[in-house]
Amino acid sequence: MKQVHPKEKDVQKQILEWLELKKYVCHRNNTGTAFSEYKGKRYMVKYGAVGSADIICILPPNGRYCGLEVKGWGKHLSEHQQSFKANIERVGGIYEEVHSIEEVENLLKNF
Repeated sequence: MKQVHPKEKDVQKQILEWLELKKYVCHRNNTGTAFSEYKGKRYMVKYGAVGSADIICILPPNGRYCGLEVKGWGKHLSEHQQSFKANIERVGGIYEEVHSIEEVENLLKNF
């Protein structure tokens, strides 16, 4: 029988709800491109930093940056995300690939 894994967006929602329940300061971080039209001209707007994490948290007690990149089953960080992770870690922040609430709980119990 084929094992069913939750969708990435559902895991993301569960993680955000758990973080809010635990009183972490966090938000969903969107990145991408949007197209718009104004007075007959089309515009392309890019938003968010390429490679940045899905969820941004500020960890107590000292306000340490923590980026959580939520991935679906069997998925891994892209090259842009690996580069962003290296930059965050270089300056003392945390950037982790997570697949479940349990992984987030295990990560944050050390802080």
